[in-house]
Amino acid sequence: MNRSARPLALAALGLSCATGGHDFALMAAVAAGLGLRRPHPTMAVPDAHGCGSGPALHCPALEEPLEDAGERMLLLCTRALERLLAEMPPCAPGERVAVVLMLPPEGSERGVDIPLSAWEHMLEQAHPWPEGLSIHVARAENGSLAELAEWWASLQAGDCDRVLFGATDSLLDPATLCALGEARLLASQARPDGIVPGEGAVFLCLQRPEDAAAAQTLLYQPAAAPEPNHGQGSGKRLTGLARAIGEALDAASLSPGDITCLAAASDDALAWSLEWAQARDAHWPWRLPEEQRLAMQQGTLENPDMPLPPNHELLEPASAIGHVGIAAPLLALALARARLAFDWPGHDAILIVDRPEVATRAALVVGGPEPARPHETHLQGGNTP
Repeated sequence: MNRSARPLALAALGLSCATGGHDFALMAAVAAGLGLRRPHPTMAVPDAHGCGSGPALHCPALEEPLEDAGERMLLLCTRALERLLAEMPPCAPGERVAVVLMLPPEGSERGVDIPLSAWEHMLEQAHPWPEGLSIHVARAENGSLAELAEWWASLQAGDCDRVLFGATDSLLDPATLCALGEARLLASQARPDGIVPGEGAVFLCLQRPEDAAAAQTLLYQPAAAPEPNHGQGSGKRLTGLARAIGEALDAASLSPGDITCLAAASDDALAWSLEWAQARDAHWPWRLPEEQRLAMQQGTLENPDMPLPPNHELLEPASAIGHVGIAAPLLALALARARLAFDWPGHDAILIVDRPEVATRAALVVGGPEPARPHETHLQGGNTP
C-alpha cells in the first residue's frame, strides 16, 4: 500500500441501470427509498411459510425482450460507454488510453457465450480512439474494486495517460433466475429479504489530477484483502473487510472518525450485515472509555457516560435497482459521486466497500476536489447500518 500516492481524478462517468443513465437519478431513488423492483411475469417462488407462492421480484434496466445474459450485458455496456464518451474530455493526439472492461467470473456462466474477442471488437469500434489505445477485457474473479486497484496503480506509474474502467452484469437470464430460485434466494412481495435480480453497467474515466480539466471527484488508492473465512461467518471471525477498510483509510490519510458516509455493494444482505458488524466493531467500536470501565469494576462509578454510537449514512444501490453482480461497486461509486455534490448534510469523503461472492474484500475512499478534512463530530441522520 503506497500511502504517499496522490489520488486520481474521476473525470467522467457513464452508467446504465434501472434508474437510467444519470448518477443523480440513482441518488434520488436511493435517498427516497424508491425501489424499482416489480413482479416477474413468469418466475414464482414459495412464500416464507411454504404455504403458497408468488411472483419473484426483479429489476430490469432494459425493456428489450432479451433472454441471453450476454446480449443484455452487451447492450448495457454500450449505453454506459456512450454516456461516458459524451461526458469525458476529448482524447489528445498520442494520448495512451487503456479501455478496461470487467465481466462476471468464469463460474457464473453469465456472458460466457460471447467470446472476449467480440467484447474487444465492440470497444474498439465504439469511438475514434487515439493511436495509443489498448483494450483489456477480463473476468472479475476477485471483484471489480480489486481489479480497479491494479489499473489505479498502472495509471499512477505512468503506464498510460487515461483509464476507462468499466463493468457490466445482468442477473436476469433464465439460467441465473432458475439457479437463484432453486436455492430459495429470490425475493418476492411476501418474502422481501431475498435477492432482487437486476442489471447494470458503469464506465469510469480516470486521469491523474494534473491531466484532468476539473477534478471534482477524487479516488484514493483502492485496497483489497483476502477473507480467510469466507462462507464460515457463523463460527469464525471475519477479518478481510476490516483489513481492506483500514488500508483504504490509510491510503487517504484518514482515520475512521473522518468517515460519516458509506456506500456498500454486497451480493448477500445477511452475510454483509454480519461482516459489517465485525468491521464496524474493529474501526468504530461502541464501548465505554477504558477509565470508566475500570471505575465501574472498582465500584467507584455507577452512571457512566455512554458514548454515542457511530452513525453512518448508508447508501445501498441494491435498495433501488436490485442486485447487479460485479457492477455493484462501480454503481456504489457513481452513487457516492452524486452524494458528494450535496452539502446538507455534507460529507468530505465517502467509503466504498465491496463484498463480492468470492473470498476477496475491497474498499476505497472517494473525496471531493479538496483534501478530505477530519470531522470533529459525527453527523446525525441518515440510515444506520
